[in-house]
Amino acid sequence: LLQERLPSNLLLLLTFRPGYKPRWLTTENVTRLVVQRLSKKDSGSLIETVYGGEKMDEKIRVRLMEKTDGNPLFIETLTRSATERGKSSIESIPNSLHDSLAARLDQLGPSKLVAQHAAVIGREFTFSLLNECLDIAPNLLESSLRHLTEAQLITTPADEHESYRFKHALIRDSAYDSLLKADKTAIHGVIAKALSSNPNVSPALL
Repeated sequence: LLQERLPSNLLLLLTFRPGYKPRWLTTENVTRLVVQRLSKKDSGSLIETVYGGEKMDEKIRVRLMEKTDGNPLFIETLTRSATERGKSSIESIPNSLHDSLAARLDQLGPSKLVAQHAAVIGREFTFSLLNECLDIAPNLLESSLRHLTEAQLITTPADEHESYRFKHALIRDSAYDSLLKADKTAIHGVIAKALSSNPNVSPALL
């Protein structure tokens, strides 16, 4: 719909995963660019950047490259997880991205609860709504959000009119899936109550 209506002097950039066949690919003035996995050289560079200045054990670097297979998100997440668990053991590398994200959430301490509540709100969330839904002091919530930002799990808003955002949808999904069904239901209820009772609370993008 957008492609049919946009003026010719605007560029529209859309992304989709392999297997999806959009009908507009054959439309005039549409160019398809296949984004390939990172090369071994670029994968190694990204691993070393995330790992830090300390020299990496070659066996760990090779294992990370095997497991991540050129996927930038996998590289960043698994390398960071291995770094947080300890830099000296191949066993510190999780078996999958899901295991890696789950392990990183478990290491958050009290901040994990904040991440879980934020995940129920959605990919994007505001401080005001999160503050309404959590029974903790605002300064502790601010501290937890800083912790999540430092852990590279969320991005902070540039100004007060913007929202916090999970760095990747898979991070949000992992935090959401870590909740028991009953807890999800309860948190959804708290969020709905907060939105209905306080019109000044911003829901962000639910």
